[in-house]
Amino acid sequence: MRDNSLQLQVKGTAIVTAPVTLAPETLSVAEDGGTGTYTVVLDTQPTDGVTVTLTAGTGVTVDTDSVSTGNQNTLMFTTSNWNTAQTVTVTGVNDAVDNPGGRSVSIGHAASSTDSNYVIADAGSVTVTVTDDEATAVTLAGAAGDVTEGSSKTFTVTLGRGLVSGESLAVPLSFGGTATRGTDYTVTGAAATGVTYQNLDSGSATVTFTGPDSGATATTATLTLSATTDSVTESSGETVDISLGTLSANSGTGLGGGASGTDNLAEFSITDTDGVTISESTLPLTEGHA
Repeated sequence: MRDNSLQLQVKGTAIVTAPVTLAPETLSVAEDGGTGTYTVVLDTQPTDGVTVTLTAGTGVTVDTDSVSTGNQNTLMFTTSNWNTAQTVTVTGVNDAVDNPGGRSVSIGHAASSTDSNYVIADAGSVTVTVTDDEATAVTLAGAAGDVTEGSSKTFTVTLGRGLVSGESLAVPLSFGGTATRGTDYTVTGAAATGVTYQNLDSGSATVTFTGPDSGATATTATLTLSATTDSVTESSGETVDISLGTLSANSGTGLGGGASGTDNLAEFSITDTDGVTISESTLPLTEGHA
């Protein structure tokens, strides 16, 4: 609760003469039309009516009168109702931007009256956090083409933005195809700010992005698939199909709108280096012999 006071100086002593109280000073609303309320009240009886005018920053609307059509931005106090708290309704306004940690919007208040004690240009403010509802984009991508036993190829998991403090997202990876992860190939992840890897060679594989205490995470995690050389001849090779697991509006922590994914990594094969191919052109034959 904030007591926003006009002060007079009497022999060097500050005397509170005309406070305007806002409670609470902070609110949180969802940007997709979520609402919250706070109250405004005078703490001393004015000699005449007092008008408190609200000015809201971009991202919210305010309404001081739930009965009248539209959004009103003034409160009227009289010499009779000055000590009755009046309610302000704050509504979040949607945008199309993925805002890390949401947006902070200030609502200013100014008081005017023929009572000189209530001529207050800055009667305090309420800070509103508008929580985000846009999904954080996640893209899985890699170059097309097969990989030969004993060689490798890279692929990436990329976020639409870096995560900040208080935000985290575990991106699940799904491995399919005829090749066996951990046997026919292994997967490793490159170090990057705020990025960790779990169970890349077996079990439920995830790439986790965690917002650091300051700054933001790296937006891209780079992984390497290394095909294992074996002594088994596989004429048609083995396939690998990597995709993103399920992402939803509930994915992650502190993201508001969760996450959504796009798969841009085509299925590929691990081609064999074992065995000998014999063709008629490479096998000499003598006439009369089969």
